[in-house]
Amino acid sequence: MNIPFVMHLKGEFDKQKLEDALQKVLSTKIMNTYFSVEGDKFYANEKEYQRYKLEDEDVPGNTLEEKLQYVAKIAKELTVQPLGLFDKEKRQYFFKVYNLQDDYHILYMSVHHAFLDFGSIMIALKSIYSVYNGGDVLFKGSSEFSKFMKEEIEFSGTEAATHEDEYWKKELAGAKPIDLSKLPTTTKKDINPDDLMVIFEKDELRKLASKYKTSVFNVMMLIIHMGIAKANDQNDTMSQYAISNRSDAEYRYTLGCITRMLTNRVQFDDDMTIIELNRLMRKKIGDGYQNRHVAGKTQLGAIPYVIANEDLDDLDVMPLFNGQPVQMDYVHIARTMDFLSVLIIPIGLDKLSIGIVTDVSRFGEHAFKFLDGAMLAYNFISKYPDKTFGDFMRKDITKDTLNIA
Repeated sequence: MNIPFVMHLKGEFDKQKLEDALQKVLSTKIMNTYFSVEGDKFYANEKEYQRYKLEDEDVPGNTLEEKLQYVAKIAKELTVQPLGLFDKEKRQYFFKVYNLQDDYHILYMSVHHAFLDFGSIMIALKSIYSVYNGGDVLFKGSSEFSKFMKEEIEFSGTEAATHEDEYWKKELAGAKPIDLSKLPTTTKKDINPDDLMVIFEKDELRKLASKYKTSVFNVMMLIIHMGIAKANDQNDTMSQYAISNRSDAEYRYTLGCITRMLTNRVQFDDDMTIIELNRLMRKKIGDGYQNRHVAGKTQLGAIPYVIANEDLDDLDVMPLFNGQPVQMDYVHIARTMDFLSVLIIPIGLDKLSIGIVTDVSRFGEHAFKFLDGAMLAYNFISKYPDKTFGDFMRKDITKDTLNIA
């Protein structure tokens, strides 16, 4: 999947400086890698770096709004164009500058998820703008992605890997993931993918995390799983979720797709209080991470709720341009995926959202139902800490009717 962004660069701009800064990141090994297949084996091949020429284009239009609309249209067209993942002679990434005004430019970027995860993209962008502003690359001293993969492969043959396998066999025994293909077909034809989002205040989430002695991520995972339970009216919930080893100092700023897909299965009991629900989620996330190395054997999308945490507060990787945070807009395009991609996304510096990317024509209404359940879960956790999961699941309790005596 291509990961595309448009970045709004306001104020003084030097295209040559930006091109020079790009070289620092694009010359790394992971950005000069292509794939090949031989028999039943899949290879990542490193190649020699060739200097990148950053192209630019003057944007037509009589007003700034017309120019922004033009770039938005072009960005969607560029995003669906395949990158040369299996072609040694092509680039595996694409950048271009669009000139709107003397003091307003947009940098379009597209890279493939096979090469960089979201954390890597943010690290790369922070490095690009850091060099542009006269600083150093952020990932100086980090180990290469190829070393990370060598360690992963070597681990697979160890006794520890066998123990992790046993954990997942036990954890997933008897599980029956929801089959979204059996849901009623979406009847609304005017669903805007940009509307599939609910927004929370970060300060409020931090207060909840502190109250229940957990993390904001764990609180968000509980909200999501309670939303899944409510949307499907069942207590046995499952998701896949993405983590990375960025807590390891050696790989903290390593570029590459070091994301792992873990499975999170949570079986709620009706008499569990909010304290017990948070304790259960903290244990499930912790146990999953401890057994993370062999967790990726479940096919992506086999569990139809796939969670990516894109809130990177702990990495301090907010890119800056002319001293201000870079406004980054993800380029939304129609997707044909058979699952709900649930994105935990920062909105500015003070908000966090749950956004959905999916096949809106098929699962749009279910996505709204899930998001309503997630917002209900947040309000329930905030307002009724002494009530139980059974209270949350009551048929008469909805996002619009939450009032428990």
